[in-house]
Amino acid sequence: MYPYFSNDFDVWQFYYPNDQEIKYSSALLREGTDFILKNYNSNSVDIVSHSMGGLVSHGYSSNLGQSPSGIRV
Repeated sequence: MYPYFSNDFDVWQFYYPNDQEIKYSSALLREGTDFILKNYNSNSVDIVSHSMGGLVSHGYSSNLGQSPSGIRV
């Protein structure tokens, strides 16, 4: 299945610390997706997640991300 995806999609992995609040990981995910949208020929990002990653991506899509300094992102 990988050759199919490598021809049609750019596949990215997102790593985050598992010992921090989800709102901080959501902010990191926002920064990562903003980087992809800004620097690559893309106008959308599809997120596939599981378990805690689902909570992080939900926080991202619900605009719940917050930097450790308290700034909402």
